[in-house]
Amino acid sequence: YEEAVELAQIMALNFPVKLSDLLLDIPDHDHGLRFMRYEDSVKSKRIFSRLDKNGERTPYYEYRDTATAKISPFKPEWIEELRIVENSDPDNKDVAYNNGHFLHQMTAFIGPVNFYWEINGKKYCKEMSTGSSNYITPFVRHSFTSRDKLNPAIIIAVTFASDAGRAKDEFYYIGNERVQSYIIDNRNPNRGTTQLINQIIEDKCLNIKNLSDLSDRKGIKINLEKLLDPNSSKSDEDLKKLAKLLNIMPGVFELPTHDDLDDVEIKDHLESESYIFNSNTAKPDYVINTLAGNNRMPLMNGFNFSIISKNADDSSALSTSLHSYVFNYGQVPIEFQWTFDGKEYSDIIYPNDSIYLEPKISHKFWKKSENDASLYIFRVGGEISLSVQKEISSFANSDRVIENIAWFN
Repeated sequence: YEEAVELAQIMALNFPVKLSDLLLDIPDHDHGLRFMRYEDSVKSKRIFSRLDKNGERTPYYEYRDTATAKISPFKPEWIEELRIVENSDPDNKDVAYNNGHFLHQMTAFIGPVNFYWEINGKKYCKEMSTGSSNYITPFVRHSFTSRDKLNPAIIIAVTFASDAGRAKDEFYYIGNERVQSYIIDNRNPNRGTTQLINQIIEDKCLNIKNLSDLSDRKGIKINLEKLLDPNSSKSDEDLKKLAKLLNIMPGVFELPTHDDLDDVEIKDHLESESYIFNSNTAKPDYVINTLAGNNRMPLMNGFNFSIISKNADDSSALSTSLHSYVFNYGQVPIEFQWTFDGKEYSDIIYPNDSIYLEPKISHKFWKKSENDASLYIFRVGGEISLSVQKEISSFANSDRVIENIAWFN
């Protein structure tokens, strides 16, 4: 392996190829998943201090690592809130807001946690409790405290980078000025769509005169002036005609709607929204309650699972195209079974244990205890995004996505 690394470094220094394109990481887990036991999580604990209302640095958070892996798109942490407040005032001087971060964040709550956030200079606070959850958009300033000195206040913070994170190397290569030119104004759909149209016709080495000549030649009547006016609305019909003219899919012009209120999503735990996964209600397996989501993040899902079934036969097998993170926040062990490469494995998820699980791994849960058994489960897309999935499905030979033969003889 050392020889391979040395050769890759020589090639990266002498040819226009990235080192990461030449090397594959050594796997850090087996059989499709990685456990992190409570005892190992405790060993990773560290205390972070923040300024209090007196200007002194006092303990604010205790962090502990939980299960993740090199291939995992998320880095989940167990975090106890050590700063105790006496009210839920978002302007409380004892609350230390961060500056926001590049990562998306899903949060599940355990105990009496106060959640704070800031949008457009205005601060907010919401009292959260076990079963409630949130989603925080990158660079939204936020914080968490405890409102009860007698009971622990804990969050499970699942941060992940998504598609933008995977483009980070390129961002740093081209620099902030050029990166800013990629930002589309989706707060103003008319302007944003015009920006996107201009970008695409520039990419295709066209201008409005060339485009007009092309539309005349192909007999496609289209109002180009309106499409290129940032103050004018665009009709679906004209956008479809433009897509046909440019030989691209019409969906490329679709922009996500944006509302500043969507930058933070909060969801309380409501029993009325719970559902049983198994359609055979005589043998219920899991009672599921969905956690906070966001319509701009279709490959992000979170669930609160209450495990009901008492044996493997009564438990439904679960599978997902996404990477999964599982945390046992209850008080009892949970039986866990999964299938990897055609072989069946089993283990026990003890309280405060966590698991990282690769995509497309069939798995199930059950319990032996009469007491409540509870899991938080988060699912996030990895590098195989929907756009990648659609692209490989259009290959001439999709059986060869993983190349194992030379492209020539």
